[in-house]
Amino acid sequence: MTALAGAVRPHRGLFTGGAALAGLALLAAVCGAAMGRVPLLVGDSKATLLVPALGIGVVALCLGYVKPLPVLCAGMVLLSIGRIQPVTPADGALGVCMLLTVVGPLRFRPSLPAGPALALTLFTLGTVLSLTEARDTTYALSFEVHTLFFVLLAVWLTSALRMPGWTRAAMRWYLAGAVATAALGVLAWVVHYPGSDLFVYANGKRIQGLYADPNAFGPYLVPAAVICLEDLMRPRLLRWRPSLILCCFITIAIAVVLSFSRAATANLALACLVTVIVYALRSGRRKALVRGVAILLACIVCAGGALVQTGAITVLQQRAQAQGYDSERFSTQALALDKGSTRLLGYGPGAVQTELSLNTHSTFVWSLFENGILGFAALLMLVFSTAAAAWRSARLDFEREGLGSAALLGCWLGLSFNGLVVDTYHYRVLWLLAALVWVVASVPTSGARASIIRDGRGSALVPKDA
Repeated sequence: MTALAGAVRPHRGLFTGGAALAGLALLAAVCGAAMGRVPLLVGDSKATLLVPALGIGVVALCLGYVKPLPVLCAGMVLLSIGRIQPVTPADGALGVCMLLTVVGPLRFRPSLPAGPALALTLFTLGTVLSLTEARDTTYALSFEVHTLFFVLLAVWLTSALRMPGWTRAAMRWYLAGAVATAALGVLAWVVHYPGSDLFVYANGKRIQGLYADPNAFGPYLVPAAVICLEDLMRPRLLRWRPSLILCCFITIAIAVVLSFSRAATANLALACLVTVIVYALRSGRRKALVRGVAILLACIVCAGGALVQTGAITVLQQRAQAQGYDSERFSTQALALDKGSTRLLGYGPGAVQTELSLNTHSTFVWSLFENGILGFAALLMLVFSTAAAAWRSARLDFEREGLGSAALLGCWLGLSFNGLVVDTYHYRVLWLLAALVWVVASVPTSGARASIIRDGRGSALVPKDA
């Protein structure tokens, strides 16, 4: 499999030379013609931001044509900014990278296991068919475009991350963005500094980073924390000093707790627990297991002490209890379940925003209401097939340039649980994580020898560097 991964090389896109320049010129002409309609669609205040945004996009496209990896890394860092909606800076950078597959040096060779590939196809088909049931066609199309973009992005990432060195670089920069915003958020919660209000929620008791909601900021941080944990247990990916990785893990974990998102905290706990359990099942990994358990216990003790000393434990206890708005959420979910379960194609993309008084606060209820029984079944198939691919990778100890499969399994199960109580439908980190699971399952760099206990004894499942 290493030969497969290493065989991927940059090459000319679908259009080269004069055809590429003509395509870019046509794209520029379309964008210029559309500028006149932009104020009508997004409003004058947002329209003024498009000129500098397009300028940055042109620079990124020119840079990416020569060196595409820095543009991808910029997109990974920009995932830390989620307050600008519906199109975030990360969407722009990653969109430029995807465009380079058509007019630039990148090659499109997606790598998906058969199960997730079939499930993703059915899911996409279900969301498109549900457009026929939408009452507000314009809003439904806008919502569906975002869904299709994320699906295409996940598939494209399985191709891009096959490039040698790209997975490690992308994860490093994603972690850099997560650690930076987590540290600034924790600092803003402790002391006031110029600009600290950007990182704290309106009531001043929860941190939200550069996201619009703490419930979205927490899930964004969880994969970064778990990746750090596995790299502390078994250093392969980051190649940073252990003390630095430990500081990153503690900072991110504290930020998740101080977001006071119940779902995100449970997400982090489940992901870390699954990662440790995987290593407990692997023969020959006792040192890594002991190291991981010790790190978690030490962090729990330190975090608990910090929460008590700062008074945050009171807020945590309040958030752990049932909130006043929970009854409204549950009644909305019950209504959405009742209506969605009677329609094959649902009420159409974006219908939750237009047909219900509140959001469903559940990815699965959201899917059932908007995409109907067909889309809901396809989503369940996608979640479980991806979980099965992650488990297989963890069982065979697959990794991709140091990115371990134990952390990916934990992150996927944690985020899937998170989706039960929070709408993660359009979370960028969800689709990034899915792409990472798929690419590790399809083109791993290696699998370790004698790593999984089977029938009471270890067995050489995949030769090293096979």
